[in-house]
Amino acid sequence: MSAERNGHAKRVRDFFRRNPDEVLTTDDIKTKFDLDDLQLRGLLAYLCKRGEVEVETVRIVKPVPTIETP
Repeated sequence: MSAERNGHAKRVRDFFRRNPDEVLTTDDIKTKFDLDDLQLRGLLAYLCKRGEVEVETVRIVKPVPTIETP
């Protein structure tokens, strides 16, 4: 594991130790820890593999954009 990922993992671990009831979205994590998409995917894969975090997929429903308004 890279030193950079190890540093990010420590920061995320420390955050959840201090805030055990907190839930973050992936966008929250990217913003809070200044990560890009690739760093986030690697970090979450690492932490999930170690059993330190769980990632849930949330389904959303949104309207389909239309050209004409009924």
